[in-house]
Amino acid sequence: QYRATADHRGAGEYDQKQSYFEAAWFRPLHLRIITGVTLASGIFAVLITFMELFVAFLQAFVFMFLSAVFISLMSHHEEEGEAHELDGATSAAH
Repeated sequence: QYRATADHRGAGEYDQKQSYFEAAWFRPLHLRIITGVTLASGIFAVLITFMELFVAFLQAFVFMFLSAVFISLMSHHEEEGEAHELDGATSAAH
């Protein structure tokens, strides 16, 4: 089934009747190892990229949430102070 024909550089060509994956099984061991390592590192790189994106969005969410809490505490404190001033003014008028 597998037929390799050597060209002037000594590389083989695969038979046209075989699929790529059938022909890949008959490749030398070092080429299969290199292919496996390449695929594994590519998949790992994609997973790391998605993890970095998740961490970036998580950091943005936490920063936004803490900023909103800080701003709400600051604005709530001012409204509370104004309310005490108004209470004091109305009680003094009565």
